This record gives sequence, C-alpha cells and structure tokens, in this order.
Amino acid sequence: MLDVSYEKKYVATYKEIAIVFVAFSIVLFFLYPKEMLKQQILSEKSNYDLSMLYLKNMLKNDDSNEELMLILARQSLRSGNKDLSFKLLELLHNSKNEETRASAYVLSYQLAKDDYIYLKKQKMIRAEEKQYLELQKIFKTIIKDKLYKEEDVQTLYTEASFLEDTYASQLLVQKLLLKKPQDITLLVDAFYIARKNNENKKAVNYIDKLLALGVENPYKWNEVKFTILLEDYSYADARSLLQKEAENSEYWQFKLATFYLFHKQYQKASDSYMIIFKTKDDFEEKKEIFKRALQTLQGGNKGKDAAQLAYKYENYFFKDSEMRILLLKIYIGANDLQKARELSKRMLKGRNY
Repeated sequence: MLDVSYEKKYVATYKEIAIVFVAFSIVLFFLYPKEMLKQQILSEKSNYDLSMLYLKNMLKNDDSNEELMLILARQSLRSGNKDLSFKLLELLHNSKNEETRASAYVLSYQLAKDDYIYLKKQKMIRAEEKQYLELQKIFKTIIKDKLYKEEDVQTLYTEASFLEDTYASQLLVQKLLLKKPQDITLLVDAFYIARKNNENKKAVNYIDKLLALGVENPYKWNEVKFTILLEDYSYADARSLLQKEAENSEYWQFKLATFYLFHKQYQKASDSYMIIFKTKDDFEEKKEIFKRALQTLQGGNKGKDAAQLAYKYENYFFKDSEMRILLLKIYIGANDLQKARELSKRMLKGRNY
C-alpha cells in the first residue's frame, strides 16, 4: 500500500509540473511582447540553444511566421545544427514573400558551400561532385529569379566565376559595368566571358571600349579583334580594321598584304608591300620587300604587272647583281622580250642610266 501510495504521489507531481510549464509558456508568450523577444534573440551572441528554444515555442503558436523561421534558420546554422537550418530553409524556398525567399536561398547557398568545402577537404570526391551540382542548382535559381540585391552583385559575380557559370558571369559583369563603365579589369573579364559564350559581337564591342580607354598592348587587342572578325567571316569588317591600322603601322600593313594574298587579291597585296617599301631607308630592307611585291604578282599569274613594276625600279636596283638577274628573269617570264634585251645590253655594257 505504501508503495502504491508513493507511486501515485510521484506521478501526480510530474503532471502538475507539466501543466505549470505549459501554462507558464502560454502566459510568457502573451505577456512578453513579440518584438522584445525577437530583439533579445537577435542580440544573443553565445547561447544559441536558448534562442532556438524561444523560437521553437513561438513557432508552435504561430507556425506561419516566416520571419521567425528565418531567424531560427540563421541561429540553427550558427549553433551548428545544419539539419534543422536546412529543413527550415527548404520550407522558406516556397515563400510568397520575395525578400524572405531571397534570404532563404542565400542562406541555403552558404550552407551548401560550407558542406562542399568540407567534402573537398576530406577528399570525398563523389560526394563533393554531387554537392557542387547542388551549389550550381541553388545559384541558378538565385540568378534566374533575381533573388538578390544590387549590393550583392559583386559577391555573386565572384561566386559565378567559382561555379564556372558563364551565363551568370556575363549577366553580373554587365550590371557591374553599368556602375563602372571605364573599369578596364571588368571590361577584360567581360571580353573573355563573351568569348566563352561565343558572343563575338559583344567581344568585339568590349575590345573597342578597351582600345578607346588606352588599354596596354593595343596591338594584341587589335590582333584578337581581327581574328574574331575572320572567324565570323566578316570580310568587310576585317579589311576595314586592317586598312585603318595599316595607315600608321608597318606591322598592320604586312598583315593587310597577307590578308589580300589569302583572298587572292594579288595586286592589292603587292601594293601593300610597296607602301612599306617606300617607308624604308635601308637598301637591303627595301630589296627584300620589293622582291615580295614582285613574287606576289608572279604568284597571282600577273607577270606583265610584275614586269612593269620591275622596270619602274630597274635603275634603282641595277647596281645589285642579284637584282639584275631577278629583273631579267621577270621580263623573260612575262614574255617582255624588249625589256629583257635592253636590260641584257645594259648588263653587258655595264651602263647605268
């Protein structure tokens, strides 16, 4: 009997405690202002478990309060309870409140990236690869649904590079350029991103902006631009670029000559070499360039034009034995026997007109 009586008393005591605890919680919830409780939770820096207990009790009475769920997700993440944080954030992914949804996705990305870094350090390759795909999936949603603020663009741009998301990188770098249109580093990035996305028109546009801003090594950028134009089979644009650059550059004049040769415009190619020829003072340099001009015409079956050009500069090169023989061969090859005879006579007499 004593034992039974003692047992009843023991059970009754626990029931009373439970009732008192529940009653106290309800009274606390209704008497303690919500905003004050939220502020206390947010200001809590060390005892995250206590904060989570407060929030869980509040959510029991107001399970639709997404703001509290978001706070609980943050606190859970800080306290190391990632599972709870992940579950709460998944629920908030479907929030109708855009700001709440955005915050939930950003936190989910941070959580997923922490897991990815951990798996990478542990060299768990398969799990790491799976987590990387999850990261990409979350990030694509953030970008696609614009779940970010303008002040987040720079950070997101860095993450886009980390995830090798060229679509997002291009979108974000364009947003950054709206604020810093003359930032050379951003323009260079934008160029490479456009190239990766095979958007050559945009790539050329970025090169033009870089050149206008006085980027270092303009020859390199014009070279790249020329290559892109050729890739796109934009003959007219490529030619215009070469002609413009060739006006003040021997380097580009040579490239223009090569361009004409490639397109079998032998006379124009020869003319380009002769433009370079006229800028030179050194006899040996002039000689080599003149030979190119003649050989270009010969290669294009324009023997008569080669003979006319040779005859025009016959006096200039007559003293050079190598050139005398070359000129004679050109006359004979063009079947211009009269010029060949006259040159032969001069060579025999050793005369120089």
